[in-house]
Amino acid sequence: MQVLLASGDKGLSLNEITDKYESRFGTELPRRTFVNHRNAVQEIFGVDIVCDRRTNIYSVSARSRMEGTAERLVDSFTVNMVLEQGRGKLGGRLFVENIPSGHKHLTSIIAAMLENKCLEIAYCKYSSAAPEPLTVHPYALKEDKRRWYLYAHCEERSALRCYSLDRIRQLHILDKKFKLPEGFDLEELLATSFGTYLPQEGEKGCTITFRARGIQGRYIEDLPIHHSQTTLKKEGDWTYFSIFVNPDSNDLYFELRKYGALIEILSPQSVRERLGKDGDTAARDKLIEGNLRLVLSVIQRFDKRGECPDDLFQVGCIGLIKAIANFDPGKQVRFSTYGVPMIAGEVRRYLRDNSAIRVSRSIRDVAYRVLQCKEAMTTQLGRDPSLEEIAKALDLPAGEVSQALDAVCAPVSLYDPVYADGGDPLTVMDQVRDTKNTEGNWMEHITLRN
Repeated sequence: MQVLLASGDKGLSLNEITDKYESRFGTELPRRTFVNHRNAVQEIFGVDIVCDRRTNIYSVSARSRMEGTAERLVDSFTVNMVLEQGRGKLGGRLFVENIPSGHKHLTSIIAAMLENKCLEIAYCKYSSAAPEPLTVHPYALKEDKRRWYLYAHCEERSALRCYSLDRIRQLHILDKKFKLPEGFDLEELLATSFGTYLPQEGEKGCTITFRARGIQGRYIEDLPIHHSQTTLKKEGDWTYFSIFVNPDSNDLYFELRKYGALIEILSPQSVRERLGKDGDTAARDKLIEGNLRLVLSVIQRFDKRGECPDDLFQVGCIGLIKAIANFDPGKQVRFSTYGVPMIAGEVRRYLRDNSAIRVSRSIRDVAYRVLQCKEAMTTQLGRDPSLEEIAKALDLPAGEVSQALDAVCAPVSLYDPVYADGGDPLTVMDQVRDTKNTEGNWMEHITLRN
C-alpha cells in the first residue's frame, strides 16, 4: 500500500511490487498472495487497487486517494509496523501506551460488523454489581483516550448506545443478522460531539470561544481541543480560539477543567456559568492548601488583640476562599497582591463585629490607629508613651483617644476572681464601690426606722 500510494498515477508493475516487497521483508510475494491481499484491502477498508489491463500497472484508485482512506490506512499500519520492528532493535527506547480493550473482543466485533451479524454481550457498568445480558447490532467502533468504544443498537433499549469494550465481560457472534441504517456515518453523527458523547434527539452544537495565554496558547494551537477548532486572532500574549461542539457533553467540561486558569471561556454565557458552577474542587482545594501560609502571615498582624489565634486563622481562611473565588488571572497581578487585602479585611471585620458590646465602626477605627501608634512609639522611645503623646502624634483630643481605648477593651465579668489566698476568692464585684449603699446611708436608714 505504501509503495503503491507513493507511486501515484504512475503506478507499479507486479514485478516492481514484488521486488520492493522482497527487499523490505526478505521473502518473495507470490501472485496469489498479492491478489488475496488486494481483495482483503478492498473488502475490509474500501480501498481500491486497480490494474490497467493494457500495461498491467497497479495503482490506488483516484477515488480512494481523494477520500483520504488510503492515506489514513497507510499511516496507521506503517506506524504500527515500524514500532513493532523497532522494538527489537531499539529495546528500551520505544514506549507505547497499551490500550487494554484493544486485545479482547475487537477482532470479533470487526468480524461481526463485516457480515452485519448481531452480538450477544454481557455488559457490566461501573455502577452495576453484575453484568447485564444484551443483544446489540454493532454499527461502528471508535478509539478515544486509550479505550475502544462500540456504537450499537440495543434491542432491549430500542436505541443507539455506546459501550466500552473493556466493560464487556462476554461476547458471542450470533447467526442473526441486522440491517445497517441507510447512510449511517459515525463521523457525521459525532461531528459536534466531544469524546464519545452520543447526542440526543434535538441537541445541537454551538460555537464556544475561549482564549489561552503564552505557551498554553501555542500548545492548544498544535494539539487542538476539538477537530472543529479555529484560531481566531492573537492579541499580545493571548491567542483566541473557537470550537463548534455540543455543550451538553460532560467530557467537554472535563477537558476544559483540565486546563484550569490557563484558559478563559469567553462565550456563550451558559458554558461559563456551568463551568463556574461545577467548578474544579480539586484545583480550589489545592489553591487553598498552597496559600495557608499567606493566611498565617496576615493574622500575625493581629496577634496582640487578645483574640484566639485559631479563630483568627479560620476567619482568615474565609477571606482566602473569597479571594480565590473573585480573583481574575486576566488582570496580570500576583494572587498574593489581591489576596492579602481580602484576608486582612475579613479579619478586621471579625474583630469589629465580634464583641459582647457593640461599638461603632468609627470608634473602633480610632482605637486601631491608637494601638498601632502606641506600638510604633514604644519601639521608638523604648518605653510606653503617655496618653498625651499618642494624642499629639495622631492629632486627636486626649479624651477621644481614651474613649477609643476603653471601647475596645475586653469586657470583664463581675464574678471574675482577682485574688485568692486559699479561702473565698476576691471577685471584681468585691472591688467595685457602692456609692448608694454607703455606711452613712445605712445608719440614716436604721435611725429613721427606729
